[in-house]
Amino acid sequence: VLMKPSFLLFLAFLPILFFAARLPLLRLWWIGLGAVLLIAPWVIRNTITVGAPTISLNGGINLLIGNNPDATGAYTRNFPERALGDARTEAEADIRAFQLATHYILNAPGTFIVNGVKKLAHLFESEGGVLVWTFSAYPEDTATRFSTKYASLHPALILAVDLPYFLLLLVGIVGFLAFPEPRLQRTFFVLLGTWLLVHGVFFGGSRFHFPLMPFFAVFAAWWLSYLPDSYRSLSNIRKVFGAVAIVALVALWTYEGIAIFSG
Repeated sequence: VLMKPSFLLFLAFLPILFFAARLPLLRLWWIGLGAVLLIAPWVIRNTITVGAPTISLNGGINLLIGNNPDATGAYTRNFPERALGDARTEAEADIRAFQLATHYILNAPGTFIVNGVKKLAHLFESEGGVLVWTFSAYPEDTATRFSTKYASLHPALILAVDLPYFLLLLVGIVGFLAFPEPRLQRTFFVLLGTWLLVHGVFFGGSRFHFPLMPFFAVFAAWWLSYLPDSYRSLSNIRKVFGAVAIVALVALWTYEGIAIFSG
């Protein structure tokens, strides 16, 4: 939560997980107490320093980045700075940004839904962000399009970084669906659901799928270890769900590759 405040949503769903797993509620109390003890000092610090009892002061700004007339679904700070010009403090600017974004969402719900799909697509796009910011000769050049920087990299380098990610995610999806331990499966399902909800509302980007990858690695490793038995154990519904997810991801990466390397 201190690194990414959006994990607060996952904490909010913990009671449901505890009831589903029939775990003693006393454990939930201790988890909640531990979370409060860890988060409270930062909230107190912000209250004293900036006058706002909050974990961070960029929630409104991030919401406005993903919800304004020029939003693309990705991180693009394309709203006019004068929109926040009357704010006197950082806290006021964040509140003002939240109000503007909320007003836009309520007045353009159709566009909000369409952009939400785009945000999720950006969430699971290739590792272009890592590649460009690490290996491009001019990553901060705003005059050059991201696709141009991406396409200028050596194809072998792109394959060496993207292919492992693609395979890990695809195999991890199948492993997740076939995993025999329901507690871990349910926990990851809630984590994945809250993560999709957060980035479907705010904005997406390849760096935001990093917190999910350790789970996909565990599921992928398990499935590869028990390949024949685990595949036969999948229900028809799970097979269909897995097929739809895999086809959607492959289509997304194919579209992205064509868009970037076709010039």
